[in-house]
Amino acid sequence: NCAAYYALSPRIEKAFKLFAEVDWTKAETGKMELDGKEIFANVQERALKTKEEAKMEVHDKYIDIQFLDGECEKIEYVYRENLPVKVPYVDDIVFFEDTPFHSPLILRKHDFVILYPHDGHKPGMAVDKPIPVKKIVVKTPTQDKAPCGCDKNCACAGKCCKRGFWKKFILFIICSINYYYVRYICSFLGN
Repeated sequence: NCAAYYALSPRIEKAFKLFAEVDWTKAETGKMELDGKEIFANVQERALKTKEEAKMEVHDKYIDIQFLDGECEKIEYVYRENLPVKVPYVDDIVFFEDTPFHSPLILRKHDFVILYPHDGHKPGMAVDKPIPVKKIVVKTPTQDKAPCGCDKNCACAGKCCKRGFWKKFILFIICSINYYYVRYICSFLGN
């Protein structure tokens, strides 16, 4: 049912399609580039942890698409703003203090979950007892690139992209015309 999530973002669609091209039964543990450094996967084989051993985390630069190729795994998640920071941001990860306010999610074999930067998540927990599992975490950037190649929220603010400049210019003209048109109608009606 991955295709149902393509509408979320072109990057997510691309990540799912790249994921489908790989024979994960033969993939070795470690980092695997799927689309250069833009979209990559971390192949993990490890024993699941207890609730006390697992850590609540968030990533700012990448969306996680976590695929389970093991029996089952429990993930707890909570909205990020409700979490006190434990270890500040380093290398696209922030660790948070645990909180009793969370929702549990149980992944079964071949299930996946998409986690955005606002989703605090505590992955890798055992449902009953710690068992070994294989998991693939596909990382895709949170920001798509502008036509100029910069991140859409970059410092150039679209100035290096001619299409970005003209789009903003036309929007400015339309807004200006609408503003004066509304002022004229209001003055005509006596308001």
